[in-house]
Amino acid sequence: MKQDAAEQQLAQPVESYDIVVAGPDMKPFQSVDEKILQNGAFLMDRKTKQKVAPTSVKIQSSADGKTIQSVAFIFPKKSDSGISTIGADQKTVDFLCVVTNVKIDVSFDTTKMVDTLGRDL
Repeated sequence: MKQDAAEQQLAQPVESYDIVVAGPDMKPFQSVDEKILQNGAFLMDRKTKQKVAPTSVKIQSSADGKTIQSVAFIFPKKSDSGISTIGADQKTVDFLCVVTNVKIDVSFDTTKMVDTLGRDL
């Protein structure tokens, strides 16, 4: 990709929150497909307890297709009605995913998610 095209692509607004799960042992993800993962994961606003389901899940496999390297959960930034799925006043958002016998429960401190332009959410 040429630099001009890269800069233009980077200037485009991001329409989703992407959470990527990766690690040395991805065996719990070997026996499930993207649909099962999509139904077993959500983001939760701690303040309102509102849950946001992923719009899609992408499994990244090794070149030979035998092992899973990572799983990306894609969540919408806005609801169908155009309202932000994570309010500007939210300080903590939880990610929960249950797959086979493994539960992933992570909290994100949104006050630390900033860049030079401010909050990066």
